[in-house]
Amino acid sequence: EDDPTLYTNEGTGRSYGAEILLRHNMTDHFFGWIAYSYCVAKRKDKPNEPERYFDSDIPHNLITVVSYKPNRYWSFGFRYQYASGTPYTDLLNVNTTYDTDNNEYIPRYDGSINNKRLPSHHQVDFRIDKYWIFDNVILSTYLDFRNIFQSKYVTSINYNEDYTAQEEQVSVDSDIPLIFLGMKVDF
Repeated sequence: EDDPTLYTNEGTGRSYGAEILLRHNMTDHFFGWIAYSYCVAKRKDKPNEPERYFDSDIPHNLITVVSYKPNRYWSFGFRYQYASGTPYTDLLNVNTTYDTDNNEYIPRYDGSINNKRLPSHHQVDFRIDKYWIFDNVILSTYLDFRNIFQSKYVTSINYNEDYTAQEEQVSVDSDIPLIFLGMKVDF
């Protein structure tokens, strides 16, 4: 009941990666940048267990931005992002035990955690900025449209009661993109 070894802090982890960012002013009115990051995050929950991918591990992330500023009062830009899917533990068609006390199936698997990845995903965003320039203050407002093409991406895998079928849970349930309105003051 009061076993002091019930909770232990024996886990270890490691991560490594690299990032690169290239920015270019194409003209006085156009600029763009591209950023790529590669990262791997792994962990062991206990010393005698195998290493596994961390739950939020996303090895590849690519972002590109192109922006047009026709004058000092307006700017318009597009942003594209591609990202790898996160890892998950595949339980499809694993052996199960039926728990009659709780009326549920309990999956039994070989212990390999996060052995598959959700599909990669991408999205395109569009943003409009308006600037008001005063003596010592710049007030800017923006309207940001996220995921304008409504790209769906898989957020999780759901299984039926006895783990013989699976269904992908997707992110987008709306017919319109997310819209953000904001303001910033620089002084």
